[in-house]
Amino acid sequence: MAKKKKLAKVKIPASAGKKWWHIPEGFWQERAQGERLHQVMDEYILPLLMRLEALIPGRKSSFFKGKTIVDIEANPALVQGLLYFLDLALAEDLLVFEGGKGVRAKVGATGLTIVQVRNHYLVFAAKSMVKGMRGAKPVLSYIASHGVADLAQLPRFKALAKFHPAALAEMRIGFREGLEPVMEKDDAYLAVLAECHPVHFMRALRVGLADEFPLILQWTPEFIKVVSESLDHSSKVVALGKSLIFIEDPEIIKALGKWPTKEVPAQNKKGRKWLARIAQIKELLEDDFEKILSSSPDLLAQVGEWTDSEVEEMRFYFAYIKPPVLEALRPLEFNHQIGILNGLWDRLGREFMEGVINKPRGLKGVQGIVSKIEDMIARDSAPKDVREMIKQDYFNEFTDKMASGI
Repeated sequence: MAKKKKLAKVKIPASAGKKWWHIPEGFWQERAQGERLHQVMDEYILPLLMRLEALIPGRKSSFFKGKTIVDIEANPALVQGLLYFLDLALAEDLLVFEGGKGVRAKVGATGLTIVQVRNHYLVFAAKSMVKGMRGAKPVLSYIASHGVADLAQLPRFKALAKFHPAALAEMRIGFREGLEPVMEKDDAYLAVLAECHPVHFMRALRVGLADEFPLILQWTPEFIKVVSESLDHSSKVVALGKSLIFIEDPEIIKALGKWPTKEVPAQNKKGRKWLARIAQIKELLEDDFEKILSSSPDLLAQVGEWTDSEVEEMRFYFAYIKPPVLEALRPLEFNHQIGILNGLWDRLGREFMEGVINKPRGLKGVQGIVSKIEDMIARDSAPKDVREMIKQDYFNEFTDKMASGI
């Protein structure tokens, strides 16, 4: 608005909008109130907003020129323009009400305060914007119970109305505070979340995360996209459950997503039931499952191929070794991996496993053994019993150095 130009204030009489035929009570009261509001808007407020709009430098088109309030109400975009300029007029104190001062001042004979008029059009704009969209019903329910605070909320309502109603229902349950938390998220976050399947992903995520579901508000849109696309079956999402909150690397999610699912007989012998390999390995490893989540995607891909007996064998060592040791073993097939660990246990004992193996000396020794086995494999002389070879001093160039740290 140009600083040198000032607009005269508009005073709205207490009788503005009143007609002798308006019945002040009963069935016709609401209609009369609406007609009075339209009259006040057309006669007093819209002309002011048009003059205010004309002060904007370079503006060529007009929201209000040649239009009545009825015309404006027919177009949600024009209602937003109305609210924008109404807020400007109120901020500049350009409206004076004969019916009093402040927020309680009545707007002519409408019986409404200016705050109520503003709220009326905020709600009107929000309802008009989401009308006909697939998520309109739950969003309209939210608007009815919470109202609309300001213009900035309108894009949020439109974004939420793009969701499937079932997805909105899952969020209302999961957030415990209804849809209010997600109203604070930006367009990119809401756009990605709206693309997620309402049942196979959103419901599975709510069930899997349980009381930790609100933590998805801390996820980035990119992370949500990876989770929803990689965990391509609801059984994977539910199985991973709260373990999801320990994962920050999207590549780990992608690796877990490649673990298979299989159909198993349902308990009631009706319908289908799917079992994710994630659930099986998680059950076998129990608390140790979280340890492998801090390893590499390549190692996780390998773990997903282990048999149940192999998982149980390796789990014994999870109480001792840390992810760097597992990473050092990764280039070898399982039999060689477990053979190295069994051999080191036999030769160097529990004390070594409880401390030295995770230190630089121990890790370097493991890497040396792995490298020597890789050389043997390259020469077509893969060892058949690594455990026995370690016991028989075949790798003493490494084990002797590791033993010096005990």
